Amino acid sequence: MDIMRKYYISKFFALSVILMMNLNLINAQSRSIKGYVCNDSGDRLPGAIVRLVGEDDNIITDANGEFSAELSNGTKYLLVEYVGYSTKKIKINDKLNLYVKLDRDVSNKYQEVNLIKDVRPSYSVGGSAIVITGDELRKTHNHHLAAALAGRVPGLYVKTTGNEPSKETYSLNIRGASTVNGRATLILIDGMIGSLDNVNVNDVESVTIMKDASSSVLYGMQAAAGIIYVKTKRGGVSAPSINVDVNYTLQNAIVRPKMISSGDYATMINQAWKNDGFGDYYIYSQDEIDNYYNGTDRNLYPNNNWYDMFMKDVVQTQNIYTSAHGGTKYVKYYASLGYMHQDSPFKTADALKLTVLTDLTSDRMWIS
Repeated sequence: MDIMRKYYISKFFALSVILMMNLNLINAQSRSIKGYVCNDSGDRLPGAIVRLVGEDDNIITDANGEFSAELSNGTKYLLVEYVGYSTKKIKINDKLNLYVKLDRDVSNKYQEVNLIKDVRPSYSVGGSAIVITGDELRKTHNHHLAAALAGRVPGLYVKTTGNEPSKETYSLNIRGASTVNGRATLILIDGMIGSLDNVNVNDVESVTIMKDASSSVLYGMQAAAGIIYVKTKRGGVSAPSINVDVNYTLQNAIVRPKMISSGDYATMINQAWKNDGFGDYYIYSQDEIDNYYNGTDRNLYPNNNWYDMFMKDVVQTQNIYTSAHGGTKYVKYYASLGYMHQDSPFKTADALKLTVLTDLTSDRMWIS
């Protein structure tokens, strides 16, 4: 009896060991991971492709930029791809929750080109379209979008009229200043005909310049001189975020003209005529010169420094910009407020500019 008991006990332990080994083998063959994909600003990227290296399965991130996958024991790497961003290779190791941040593709091969009707990667666009990102425009602190575009696009002619700060007027021509019938370039702000005067540079997502016949498909002869399409920022699927940017600058003249007094001017004029042989006090008498020096009568003998009277020593500029954005897969929002106050070099006038942008995007929900 004891022999049989020992026999069954040994069989039971052997079977238990085999079952435990099989369970460990099953667990080692597959495991679950999850994570999310975002850009360098922290915004989630829905529709990103997650490739499992060594497997045939590809995963698409959901509206929140999240993904989950079952991995076999041989899978050690993930490839994450998204249009406009560089592909990133992730080593899994023992990580079960992954955070993947993608960087912008500096080669611009997959740069999105907004063709008004649709958005395509640059390599698939056959027409002449140039895209400038808002980040590129903001590398220089220009208060006007037209000034930020100057010198950045081949063939874009930017002409400035007026010299009062922040009150300049700009004219833009893609095909040169001498266009047929003087046609101006068509300006579109998010698909609506508008003016660059009303756009804050900080609100710009991208600017697309279209030169050839493809620009006139939707707008006909209005776009005969080309189109400048401005796409402003939109909210995305992300947690609420508030950004504040404050810029304060001081400017002063590098060289100021040296002015002489009225008395010195009158004395030098008399000396010049005397050198030509006309004698002393040919233009101004000594009494008149004394009156200029003494300031006896400012109406008859003015002695004004017009530069000091009308010009400022230091010109200051305040530029404050604040924005809030975020959203879910159903509702996305973006709002911004810009305030710019720029002193004029003249003591007579300053410039004040306010810009407001609001956007609310809601996906339609179907109830069945």
